[in-house]
Amino acid sequence: MKGEICVRYRWTDAWLLAAIAEASKNEPAPLWKIIAIGESLNHALFTDEEIESGLVRLTRGGWIADYKGQFSVTHRFNRLNLRIKSWESIRRLEKLLDAEPWQKNEPMPHPSNNLRYPGIAGEVLFKANKEYEKHAKAELKKLKARYSLP
Repeated sequence: MKGEICVRYRWTDAWLLAAIAEASKNEPAPLWKIIAIGESLNHALFTDEEIESGLVRLTRGGWIADYKGQFSVTHRFNRLNLRIKSWESIRRLEKLLDAEPWQKNEPMPHPSNNLRYPGIAGEVLFKANKEYEKHAKAELKKLKARYSLP
């Protein structure tokens, strides 16, 4: 695209973009909801570095917008008409972004995840993770009651 900033994406950016797309279907999503959707898609939690650096890259690339600390995909993403259903959806996004793929034994945190997103500091991420944990515990409690589990 003309005037587009050149951004080198990582596979975690595709995962984060998929989570933001799902979490913000009806309105911009808070971080805790993005974390929850990300966990459901990948059965893992984002690291703080993956969230912050991913938000920087995806915002710079025009894929997401920030609405006072809540996030939503932009028209650029919506034009793709891509439904997020599974890990395969993330793989398609990874190819679309021409993202650096996951490598066995890659360092944690990854050296390219060194970007800082304005307004998203450790305390904000800590609170978002605590809120996610609260919602996850409530869902687990419902499941235990439904299936009569201890």
